[in-house]
Amino acid sequence: MFGDFLVQQGLLSHADLEAALEAQRDAKVTLGRLGYQEGMMSLDEIFAVLERQHDVKKRFGEIAVDCGYLTEEQVDALLELQQKTSVRLGEVLVELGLLGPEIVAESLEAYHAELEAARERGKPPESGGA
Repeated sequence: MFGDFLVQQGLLSHADLEAALEAQRDAKVTLGRLGYQEGMMSLDEIFAVLERQHDVKKRFGEIAVDCGYLTEEQVDALLELQQKTSVRLGEVLVELGLLGPEIVAESLEAYHAELEAARERGKPPESGGA
C-alpha cells in the first residue's frame, strides 16, 4: 500500500499515516447518501436500513437488498460510484499538511516504479502491494 511505502521511505510516521487514513475514511460518501442522491432510496428507507444495522451484522447494501429497497445491480452501481468519489490518500496527506504535492507526486512515481519492477520479477513488492 502507498501509505506503507511512504513510511518505509521515512516520509511519514505511522501515527501520521493512521491519522490520514482515518481522515480518508471520514471523507468517504456513504452508500445511503449516494442512494438518496441518485434517487434510488428514500430517507425513510435509509433510516430503516441503518436501524436494522444495529441488530444484524450486515453491510448497508446487503440489508437494503434484503428489504427490497435496492437490487444487487443498484448496490453494485452505488459501490462503483462510491469508489469513484473517494478521496485519494495523497490528497488527504496534502490537505492535512503532512506532505507537499510535489513529494506526493514523486513518491507515487517511485511507488509505481517499485510495483512494476516487482511484477517483472514475479513477486510482490516489499511494501506489501497495492
